Amino acid sequence: MMDMQPIGAGSDDLFVTDLDAARTQDELLIARTKLGAFLDLIPAGLVIHQRHAIIFANSEAGTVIGIPTRELVGHHIFDFIDDEDAELVRGKFRQCFDDSVTVRSLEVRLIDVGGQKRIVQLSMTPLFWEGLPVINIVFSDITLLKQKEHALFVLSTTDSLTGAYNRRYFMDAAAREFKQFLRHRTPLSLMVMDIDYFKRINDSFGHAVGDEAIKAFVGASLGSLRQEDVLGRMGGEEFAVLLPQTALDSAEIIAERLRRRVAAIDIEARGQHTGFTVSIGVSRAKASDDSIETGLNRADRALYEAKATGRNRVVVDP
Repeated sequence: MMDMQPIGAGSDDLFVTDLDAARTQDELLIARTKLGAFLDLIPAGLVIHQRHAIIFANSEAGTVIGIPTRELVGHHIFDFIDDEDAELVRGKFRQCFDDSVTVRSLEVRLIDVGGQKRIVQLSMTPLFWEGLPVINIVFSDITLLKQKEHALFVLSTTDSLTGAYNRRYFMDAAAREFKQFLRHRTPLSLMVMDIDYFKRINDSFGHAVGDEAIKAFVGASLGSLRQEDVLGRMGGEEFAVLLPQTALDSAEIIAERLRRRVAAIDIEARGQHTGFTVSIGVSRAKASDDSIETGLNRADRALYEAKATGRNRVVVDP
C-alpha cells in the first residue's frame, strides 16, 4: 500500500501520495527555474540576501560585479562595497533587515573584481523567500551617467582655456557663501587679480603665448590656494578668488604667496624667456554689504590702487 502524507496544517482529509509529492517537487523546481530565467531578464543587478550571505543572484548582478553569477552566492554584498560607503550601507542593511525599512535610490560606490570603482543606484526591500526573511537588493550601474553629468557640469561651469571656474559659476558660488556669512558670521575674504601688462605679451609674442601665460597663471594660483577656495576667470586676464572662513590678514598672506609664485613663472617664447607679474586687491565681506558684489567692488578698488602704485603688489582694502 502506498504511503500517504498530509500537506497543509490542520487538514484531516487532504492527502497526497509519494508520487504526488514527487510531482510537486518537480513543479517547484520548474517554477524556480522559470523564476530564475525571468529575473535574468531584468536589466539591473538583483540579489536575494540573507543576513550573512547572498543566496541568489541574477545575470546582471554578475556582469556589474564582474564575477560569474554562481560565484556570487555565498558572498556578502559588503564584499563589493567601497570602504567609504560601507558604514552607510551597513546601517541601511540593518534597518531593512531588523526594522523592515525599505531603502530606495541609494547611490554608492561598488568595487568590481577588477578593482574598478562603479557608481550604482541601490534599493533594498525586506521580504520572505521560501519562508525565510531576506532582503531583495536591486542595483543599476550608473557610472556612465555620472561621468556624463560631471562632463556637462565641467562644460557649463569652467573656463575652457584654463579650467578655472567661469564668471557665472563664480558669482553663484560667491552669492551662496555670502548668505552663509550673513547667517553664521564666519569671515569671508575676496581677491581680485589682474595680470600686469598682459597686452604686451600678446603684442610681443602672439595670442598663443598669451594663452600659455594665462594657463601658467592659473596653475600657479591653484598651487597657492586651498581646496576650499574658489578661483574664477572674470574675463580676459582678470580673475577673482573666494576665500571662505578666512580673515583679512590670512587672505593677505595667501595673496602674497600667490603673487610671489606668479612672479617666478618662466615662459619660453620664440627662443626667449619671459615672465610676468600680477596685481592683487583684497577685501572682506561685511554684514552691512548689500550683496557679495559690494565686497568685490572694494577688492577691485584695491586692485586699481595696486596698479597705480607700481603693480606686482598686494593692496588690502582698509
